[in-house]
Parts: sequence; C-alpha cells; structure tokens
Amino acid sequence: MALVGYVWLDQNTGVTTPNVSTVDTQNSDITLPPKVAQPALKTTEIINKQALPLAQAAQNIVPMYAHTLTFPPYSQPLSHNDFTLLNPNHFYPIKMPTNDTGSEISLALSKYRYHPPETIEYLLTGDITTAQIIISEQASSTVLSQVQVTPVNGVYSGKIAGKSNWPASLSLTVKAQTPEDKVNLVANFQYQAPSATLVKVHPPYTKHADMVFDLTLDVHQKGIYRVRANLLDQDNNPISHLVSKARLKDGLQTIKLAAHQSVFFQQSSASTATQFILTQFVIEKMSSLPGEKAQFGDSKVKQYDINDFYIDGLDRQDYQPSAHEKQKLAFLKSLAE
Repeated sequence: MALVGYVWLDQNTGVTTPNVSTVDTQNSDITLPPKVAQPALKTTEIINKQALPLAQAAQNIVPMYAHTLTFPPYSQPLSHNDFTLLNPNHFYPIKMPTNDTGSEISLALSKYRYHPPETIEYLLTGDITTAQIIISEQASSTVLSQVQVTPVNGVYSGKIAGKSNWPASLSLTVKAQTPEDKVNLVANFQYQAPSATLVKVHPPYTKHADMVFDLTLDVHQKGIYRVRANLLDQDNNPISHLVSKARLKDGLQTIKLAAHQSVFFQQSSASTATQFILTQFVIEKMSSLPGEKAQFGDSKVKQYDINDFYIDGLDRQDYQPSAHEKQKLAFLKSLAE
C-alpha cells in the first residue's frame, strides 16, 4: 500500500525521483560518446512507461489486500512470523564491526520504552577490554549518569537505576576499547511516565460474531487512545492481534477489544477450543498535533487467562468490508489493469 501510494502521489504531483548515476565531465578522464538526437516520446508513451511499474505493484498488492478484508481491521490473524506484534517493546541491538574478520560488538537494552523510575538493563558483547556507560538526554547531551563497567565471563551486563525527574528521550552511550580501536555505541530509548494504566480485564462475552473484552484504564492524560493486545491459545500459539481506538477522559475509563469469529475457524479443530490467553498489551496515547510524539501507558495486567469461553456460540457471519475499504480495493484493482 505504501509503495502504490508513493508512486501514485509521485506521478500526480509531477515529481520524479529517477535512480541514475552522474559523471563529472569537468574532472574526469572518461570520454563520453557524442550525443545522439532521440525522437520525442508521445504523451501516451510516457504515461504507459510510467504506469507499467505501478500496475505491477498493484497486481501484487490486490490479492493480499483482498485477503486482509476477509477479517475485520480490529481482529487480524496473528502468526509466529509477526515478530514486531508479538514483541511490541523489543529493542533491536546496535551492532558495529571492529575489524575486517567479521568481529563486532553489540549493545542491547532490555526494552525500548521504560517508565520512571524503572531500572535500565543493558547487555554489551564483543571483544572489549574496557567500557564506560553514560546515560544522557538526547536533545542537550546532558550527562545524567555514568559508570565504568567490568566484564563477567567476557560479557558486560548490568543495571542502571533511573530517576523520576529524567527527561523522556534518553541515550545510553557505550565508550568501549577494543584490541583494534576505541568504539562508541549509542542506544536511544524512551523514559516517560505512563499516560494511562490498564488496571483490569473483564471476562469476555459474546456479541454476534465477536468475543468482546471490556478493559478498564486509569487515564492520567486524556486524549485519543489506541489499545492493542494479542490473543493466544492455551499453548501460546498466536490467534489474533486485537486493536481498538477511542477518545478517553481522565480517570477510570472503559475501552473494548474484540476477536472476530473468522480468526478462530481458520482451522476446523479450533472450534473445540475453550481456553485462551490475552496478553502483550500496548496502551498508546496517539499524537493529536503535528510534531507531537505518541505517549504510552503501562499495564498492571500482564496476562489474562480465559478458561471457559465456547467459541461455537459465536455467529458464523462473515466480516463485511466497509464502503471505504471496498473503495480502496476498487482503486487498487483499477491500477492493476
């Protein structure tokens, strides 16, 4: 969708971004061949040449998007391949090669988003002789904490106590000495008070084709919230990624998550299931102004177990795409022609 949207916008604004190489003929020993006059392309030929990649991209996207529309946007299928959805607060390690033989050092944090005054955990690996850890503010580079660390069995790992008055955007910098050189690694992360807290998940109930959950949030900052969670079976196999969005006021507020019957009956054996797990909650206060960053909440509920929900009681009605979703699909099909 992003590719098609980009190309479509690119063509409609008249802006082109060709991928070409240029040669500096004033400072080069390369002799260029004489220019040969080329016949002018007709407008229809230009349009056809531009439309070909767009049509090919749309042809690839149409069947995927059509399949997506067989499930509601609030309850999409989830698999073990959806790493980002299954690990919503994962920190991807920062790596740097230290020589030509493939050696590298790596820096990872236990997660990307912390809430004050949580302890910051780090892991540093590689051929390192000495290392210093520095916590600083991203914007001003003001140093907030620093410590010299020593390895245990060749691994540098540890915890740094946080403070409630630290700013929201922080950096953890490693100044390391390797046998070859001095190396700096920088890991940026968020350190911000929660905008809301999930305090309770209520037992699910049936509403037409949906298994519905009422979630109680203690909202500290009012605004538009997007709440996400993953529904797993009793063996921790992914079933569905659930999403809901609502405008919430301060104080105790309720938001609903729903799992559509279509995600349960992809396999016939699933109709006998009665035990599920709702977990990996993400509470996001969405940006309301240009340039404003999203804020995140926390959850007192790490996992909610469902022990006696009979999905056979759900209506077996198919999801009906909205008019807007049908319009998107029709537009993509027109591009693919």
